[in-house]
Amino acid sequence: MNDTEKKIRDIVAAMGNIGPDFDSKAHFFRDLGVESVKAIELLFELEDVFGIGLPDEDYNDVRNLDELVVLVDKLQAEA
Repeated sequence: MNDTEKKIRDIVAAMGNIGPDFDSKAHFFRDLGVESVKAIELLFELEDVFGIGLPDEDYNDVRNLDELVVLVDKLQAEA
C-alpha cells in the first residue's frame, strides 16, 4: 500500500464510518454506503490533503479506492 492509498483509505473510512481495511475494489456508493453528500466532502478533503484540483468529470467516473488512488497519483505527477 502506498502513501496515497493509505491517506485516501483513512479519509474514506472516517467519512463512511467503516473500518480502514475495506476492499479497495468496493464501490463507494453501492458497497460502502458513502452518500452523495459525503462524496462531495471527500472531494474537498482530497483536494486539501493532496493540494490538487480534482476535475469533476474525472472524479465522477471514480467508483472505488483503486481508481481514486490512480487518479490522485496521476494529478500529483502532473502538478
